[in-house]
Amino acid sequence: MNKADKEKLVTYLRRRFEESEVLIMTDYRGLNVESMSELRRRLREQGVEFRVVKNRLLGLAAQDTDMAGASSSLEGPTAIALHASEVSIPARVLAEFAKSNEALKIKGGVICGKLYSARQIEAISRLPGREELLAMLAGALKSGPGHLLGVISAMPRNMAGVLFALKEQKHSRVENESRI
Repeated sequence: MNKADKEKLVTYLRRRFEESEVLIMTDYRGLNVESMSELRRRLREQGVEFRVVKNRLLGLAAQDTDMAGASSSLEGPTAIALHASEVSIPARVLAEFAKSNEALKIKGGVICGKLYSARQIEAISRLPGREELLAMLAGALKSGPGHLLGVISAMPRNMAGVLFALKEQKHSRVENESRI
């Protein structure tokens, strides 16, 4: 790769880093061509960009961006996964693939400018996706007003029950006193 190509790649990566919310770094040593192609296919299906990049060029591209923390994990061969909005998608695909292909190792990642370890990325991979989380939130918001209405309407009902019980108690006390 000549100098002009390297400069183009650094410029491209810097632009992608500015557009992306998540960058996950992996060590791909030991993956054969067939496995690497399968991983790329799975990531591409989810809208994740995956590429092998020289550490020096990756470090240059990450300077002065939210992905600057990535420089601390740049040892050995590095492949990166980038996604613009969904944090858990690339983490989930990489973690699932790493389970069946021990050669792929997650080095760490940068999410919204914060550096995460490999263990933290694997924990993020177990989180539900954005659509699932939105559905959970919508369900909670939908059921919330119903529960609140039930609690609010129960208060007058309970008060009426207490007043009725006091009336009955007083009425029975008056009857008992009149018998004596």
